[in-house]
Amino acid sequence: KVLGLRTLSNNAFLAVDGTIDDVDFSIETVPDSYSYLGPFRHAVNNGRGASKVISIDPSRDIVINDGFMLDIAIDYPGTENETVCKDALMKMKCVSAQDPTNASEVPEVQGWCERGLLPNCSCAVNISHFTSFMVEADEDGITINNDDGTGNVNNTQSNNNAMDLPAGFWMHFYDMSADEVPDYSHCTVGTVDDDGEKKWQYVTNLIQQNKACTGGLGKLMSEFNYMDDMATYQPRFQSWVCIQGHTCSPMEGDSFCFIFDEKEDDFIPWDKDSQLKLLKEEDKAGFFE
Repeated sequence: KVLGLRTLSNNAFLAVDGTIDDVDFSIETVPDSYSYLGPFRHAVNNGRGASKVISIDPSRDIVINDGFMLDIAIDYPGTENETVCKDALMKMKCVSAQDPTNASEVPEVQGWCERGLLPNCSCAVNISHFTSFMVEADEDGITINNDDGTGNVNNTQSNNNAMDLPAGFWMHFYDMSADEVPDYSHCTVGTVDDDGEKKWQYVTNLIQQNKACTGGLGKLMSEFNYMDDMATYQPRFQSWVCIQGHTCSPMEGDSFCFIFDEKEDDFIPWDKDSQLKLLKEEDKAGFFE
């Protein structure tokens, strides 16, 4: 369980028409690609993201009176231990942003964490509005001791089992089947052993140097489901990244492009931009000048 939401009183909220009937709350986990590039990116890319980014949206316009208690599961190494959890929460806070895709927005602090009621380590904080939320660690960092007392935490995740791209992606750009497309399985973002977070850090640095760019997949985004449960549908493939001068696109002025797999938290090699033609000439001048 990643989130709990409970009212602080029987008079916590009302719909704008004065009733509390038929008000449902949509709770979704924001795709990792938005976490790495949106308003929460500074904390996430610096290793201070301590939870998933959660978006909450009521089905009707409501007026909040006494408010809600938000309880977000902590996703931080070592906090499975209850003592470690309580110590870590003392240096964690909940922040929010109206638009999880807007990189120019500055997150707002909702409050410092208290131990939540979820079975696993969780951050509880009072909220008076609904938007996107994330728990982040204090900028001074958190020292977490393992059972051996070393203070070292292994936060490395292996994402080398990312699946190949579905044939639908190839058919949009090639007059051939997927098994006839050149083999780019050796092409990577960053290093093979990096997890998704480190790879997004690598991409973000390249973007800041005008050596890479990213965008959305448009119609392709909706063709493949992110979740196994269709009731929680989210597109599995939502964004692409093209990197200038990548070893898999040696021709001058060309870029090699990847698609991010939200489920496997990894970049999947796609093809050279000279083939895909994702970038317009005027865009290339702006990205790679």
